[in-house]
Amino acid sequence: MYSDVDDNVSVIVQFEGGQHAVIRSLWGMPFKQNNTIIYGRSGTIALNDSGYPLVIQTSEKMIPDAERVVWRGMENCYVPHGMMSEQSNKSVIAHFVDCLRTGKQPVQSGRQQLHVHEIMFGAYRSAETGQRYRLTTTFTPWSKLDPGIFDTRSGYL
Repeated sequence: MYSDVDDNVSVIVQFEGGQHAVIRSLWGMPFKQNNTIIYGRSGTIALNDSGYPLVIQTSEKMIPDAERVVWRGMENCYVPHGMMSEQSNKSVIAHFVDCLRTGKQPVQSGRQQLHVHEIMFGAYRSAETGQRYRLTTTFTPWSKLDPGIFDTRSGYL
């Protein structure tokens, strides 16, 4: 059977400050997995992994007001329940419907989704040409980020 759907994709993204990200999408897995894992010099952040909505693994320092857990067999892992309780328990669809009814801006805005598509189509262009694709975008994050997060020598994860 032939399909036009990409069932296994890996994209390497290099950010302006020199950081790299690997984005993988794989449809051929025998089980459902929808998680995000961010690896850093001082620890790991996992979203929706192993039954936890958020886990922070670090041996640098304890996370205040967080439950200490063993995650994937590793010690020094924390579930910051306070941070999670600040998030809405609504589903993505319920949130979107609420925004339509109230006129609020959705967390997953159209501008954010356009940015995601800019990255995806840039990856296709790079694959077609065999060259790096330099992405320029007008997307601005929904909150002001500390510039130190983009410095690869800083103390961020």
